[in-house]
Amino acid sequence: MPVSHFFLVPIFIIFSCLEARTLHARIDAEEKLFFSLTPLLQDQYRAILTMDWDSVSVLSQDSRLTDKNNVLVYLFDNYALITKLLIEDRETSFYEVKRKKQEFLKIIRKADKNSPYFKYVRAEILLQWALLNYKYGHRLEAFTDVWTAYDLLEDNIRKFPNFILNYRSFGLLRAFLGTLPISDSMKWLLKRTSGMSGSIDEGLAAIQKVLIYSENNPGFIFEDECRSLMAYLTLHLKNQPEKGWDIIQDVKTTHKSSPMVAFAKANLALKTGRLITCIDIVDGIRPDKVSILPFNLFLKARAEMYLQLSECRSTFSAFLKAHEGETYRYATYQKIAWSYLIEGDKRSYEWWISQCRPNIELRIGEDKDAHEEAKKSALPNSFLLKARLYFDSQQFVKGLALLKYHPELADNSETSLEYYYRSGRIFQGLQQYNEAEVELKRAYELGVAKHDLYACNAALQLGLIFENTNEKASARYWFNRCLEVNPSAYRKSLHHKAKAGLKRL
Repeated sequence: MPVSHFFLVPIFIIFSCLEARTLHARIDAEEKLFFSLTPLLQDQYRAILTMDWDSVSVLSQDSRLTDKNNVLVYLFDNYALITKLLIEDRETSFYEVKRKKQEFLKIIRKADKNSPYFKYVRAEILLQWALLNYKYGHRLEAFTDVWTAYDLLEDNIRKFPNFILNYRSFGLLRAFLGTLPISDSMKWLLKRTSGMSGSIDEGLAAIQKVLIYSENNPGFIFEDECRSLMAYLTLHLKNQPEKGWDIIQDVKTTHKSSPMVAFAKANLALKTGRLITCIDIVDGIRPDKVSILPFNLFLKARAEMYLQLSECRSTFSAFLKAHEGETYRYATYQKIAWSYLIEGDKRSYEWWISQCRPNIELRIGEDKDAHEEAKKSALPNSFLLKARLYFDSQQFVKGLALLKYHPELADNSETSLEYYYRSGRIFQGLQQYNEAEVELKRAYELGVAKHDLYACNAALQLGLIFENTNEKASARYWFNRCLEVNPSAYRKSLHHKAKAGLKRL
């Protein structure tokens, strides 16, 4: 997934949280440890949504003093801790607190085993840590965490089928298991060895069950989280961006007080071409909360860049100043460079793109894409770059007019591949599918032997076009062609979407 790759993935949608400061507070061994979703803990969760970390800390300590044997406090402390780690985005911070996972789980295992929370809370904590373990290269531990969480949730559903929280995380798991970019034989082996399986529709149905419950139970605190999750899965897995936008409009928490909700709404606004709306959402965040989640500034800057506003550079710079993390920095340098190239300032472009040569491991597709561009000796073609930005912001008519005005780019060996790809994507955006098919097939043919990014995405988009026109055999053919191309950037994201398409079919 593009920018949303930081979130598409329900990382912020799981709304996780701050480090517990009093983990080793004395617990009376003679009293039974229990689970209770008290008003204090609900207030703590709401404080997490608004990223009011001082209140989160105070409410956590108050919960420990008021109900010292209520171990549900460790779930919410883990929410806070994981959220802060994701926002801080630094590997060193992860290793400094990694031990907390086992410390929390050790205490929870001593709690009331007959409670529906007993297995659920352990599964939630494991899933949250799996995100970070995967991000920082601990793939085996991440897989083990997911496997264990899946078993815990599956057992809990059998034992407590009416415990609605079961279906929140289990739905997410089953949706993503249904889109793993592996062969059917590997999925069969995965199910035989681990018992894990799923599909997009099964996952969404489980989350929908939670939303129906929330409609009948006003005050259900996880409603906004589940609605945001459903919106993102609808966008990325069902390929229905407008429906995803409609879903997220029903989130009740205001974006003005919650940077998390603002990010979710602004990101979907950007994905659906609502550029002014994206800017307005970020500008509407309370001034004292804007820098708490710097990625909102990144979204605003992208919207400004798509509108070719020079203000985007100051907004990108504000993001770099507020964000001390390790991802999206090089993507930001690249986009500042683009803003200069579009204006014809090649010298400034060259300086900014030269900053995209890191000596660290790059973890996301956008940073890798920036690095690949920095390694090239030739400058991007400014017309094709403009066409790219017009398409990304759904300004299709402007993009098509630009390309039609520069047909010479189709005959140049250095620009022909990208020209056909950009042209095909714009025709696709205009729903002129016959023209899109011709252009995208040409792009695929020109780039497949080189495992070019454009060839991989052209195959994916052809699959989506044929899926939309209900030509299932052709859709399957092109989704499979996408899986055979292995570009250096965005491979996982593109393959994931192709596999999701195959599962939908």
